[in-house]
Amino acid sequence: MTQLGRRLAVVGIVMMGATMLLFGRDIERALQARCVALAPLEVGKEATPDAIAVEPRRGCQVAVELRLRSASVAQAGNAYTPRYSFPFTCTTLGEAGGQPFTQQAALRWDDATRILRDESADASGGRVHVQHNLPKFREPLSGKLRVRATLAPDTEFGATVESAALRVYDNVDRPADEMVVAGLALLVGPAVMVIGVILAIVGWARARRQPEEEPMAELPPSE
Repeated sequence: MTQLGRRLAVVGIVMMGATMLLFGRDIERALQARCVALAPLEVGKEATPDAIAVEPRRGCQVAVELRLRSASVAQAGNAYTPRYSFPFTCTTLGEAGGQPFTQQAALRWDDATRILRDESADASGGRVHVQHNLPKFREPLSGKLRVRATLAPDTEFGATVESAALRVYDNVDRPADEMVVAGLALLVGPAVMVIGVILAIVGWARARRQPEEEPMAELPPSE
């Protein structure tokens, strides 16, 4: 039992170590989510960057960075927020073709998910530096991505774009199968290690008691 306990303890420790390495690698990759393409956008013109190399099975995301000016503002107390709404369409597909994936969004001032870089406004209008991220998507199996993107003018609030850029990120997600394996290892590893340690302690305790429990051999009668 002692040998079995030791082996189980070692297996548990190895599983825990593998889990830590797996999660550590995923955390590192998540922190290293990178912009693999940056291309200028012009209102009303289609942007078509060159083919983009992305890391397989890690997920991609398209974002639009805007610097804009708007004379239309929303007021809340003494605070003013410039209003804008730019229709945006983006189509991604593999370098070798395949089924295209199209995303359409209205890049708006009241989007709760936008990332605000800078903003200044008063009752007469204001300027905004902001980034809008579209939903994540799976990259093509080829690891090569082509993008076609169009930013339409703001016909609702009349905001004007001072500069705009298309950003493509990879490494923004991790596969579900890796998460399942890591989760199982995280649950099973410590349990196996604890069982192994308990068995090893029980076996060691039994081994110590065994000599004390054995009857002493009878001595031969003295002559």
